Amino acid sequence: MTRFVVSAYPTEHPGLVRLEVAARRLRDLGQSLSDGRALASALLAGMVAAVLVVAYQVMDSLAEGHLLAIWIGAWLAAFAALATLAQPARQLAAALRRLAR
Repeated sequence: MTRFVVSAYPTEHPGLVRLEVAARRLRDLGQSLSDGRALASALLAGMVAAVLVVAYQVMDSLAEGHLLAIWIGAWLAAFAALATLAQPARQLAAALRRLAR
């Protein structure tokens, strides 16, 4: 018959532990983004990325095989988006911070 019995079962569920760690990291991320500059930078990066996707699609359909023109146009769109969207991103971040409080 059985000579030994293993009774060392885990006291915590591994999935629950992973979920708690993920929730803590998400909370920490939210706290780090509560700073106005960090949130504004994240919003600005998202808006610039969206502008670049649209600009690339437009330039790709217009410039058939002119890669240098597409590259220059993409950089121009990126810098124009940074210049024009910086203030609205700060204002949006401030509004989101006010709503969160």
